[in-house]
Amino acid sequence: MIGLTSGLPKELLIAGGLPAVEHVARECSASGITDLMIVIAPGKQAIEALFARRAGTAGLPERIVFTVQREPRGLADAIRL
Repeated sequence: MIGLTSGLPKELLIAGGLPAVEHVARECSASGITDLMIVIAPGKQAIEALFARRAGTAGLPERIVFTVQREPRGLADAIRL
């Protein structure tokens, strides 16, 4: 993936004109979810910066917050956060 991302988190790869993680956030909003928590790994602040730039954009949840999973312990631990 390094060749594709040039150091950019893979969640920010462009798919269909938008970063992949933004598609997920938009699907959440379309499903009626207004508050979204995104769990990121240390060093992936670029994901948080993306949504900071797009705050208030139509089609995104009203409130997006971030939490950092300090040690990779899998999906169940991330959900527990």
